[in-house]
Amino acid sequence: MPTPSEARLSAAVVGMNEHDVLISELEWRAGGTRLKGVADALREAKLDMVREFGGETGERAAEAFELVAVKAEQRSQEMTDAADALKEAKEALVFARTTYDGLGPEPDRPEWEPPPPGSSGADDIRREQLYSRQMMSYDRQLTTREVAAAEALRKLETAYRSSGQVLARIHGEPPPDFNGPGTGGPGTGQRGPGAGPGANPTGGGTSNDGPGQQDPDTGTPDGGTGDDTPVGDDPDTGTGAPQGPGSQPPVTGGP
Repeated sequence: MPTPSEARLSAAVVGMNEHDVLISELEWRAGGTRLKGVADALREAKLDMVREFGGETGERAAEAFELVAVKAEQRSQEMTDAADALKEAKEALVFARTTYDGLGPEPDRPEWEPPPPGSSGADDIRREQLYSRQMMSYDRQLTTREVAAAEALRKLETAYRSSGQVLARIHGEPPPDFNGPGTGGPGTGQRGPGAGPGANPTGGGTSNDGPGQQDPDTGTPDGGTGDDTPVGDDPDTGTGAPQGPGSQPPVTGGP
């Protein structure tokens, strides 16, 4: 029978897909880099506006370009923050998986065999001593497994809490509820850091959208909406607020 933490870790790793989380992290990071490039290009163009038009017209054009550049830079930072949050979650998932796989099969509990008829007192004592040593070894193995599983769960919970707060901030939502790994967290469909827009918390699937989708007006990533309808587009920049992991209802049982 597994230890309490071992049982929770087993439930937590079900449905985990670290590869999906890695892909999503890279997509978010690439989107942030692209938006930073947009901001830099706008600032270069701002100088051209001043040189070409001069006077009040040039100044007003430069101010407009700077406003858009600032907003694009803010979106870029949000996408980078999301990528960092996913990286933290991915590392916790990998550690949990590695720990669980390293536990191996559960040890067999020693069985006490009553002394056979006619056995001597000395034989009974030796039999009891052997059983005592076997139970001590068994208990040590259980303790080792419990400690290792508990540490993996602690890392998972820490990563999910911190990354979930980052993603909630980016979405403008309250931090998600989290009851702990194996009780509504990783592997059970609880909302939290996942593999990407429209994904469930442990990376068991993604939508057909992502942060790399292009806005038709600006050519900048729209942050991912889960469909073709712009969501959260800024009226000045045309860039959408990043729609990150957990932006759609998670799939139970399987970030």
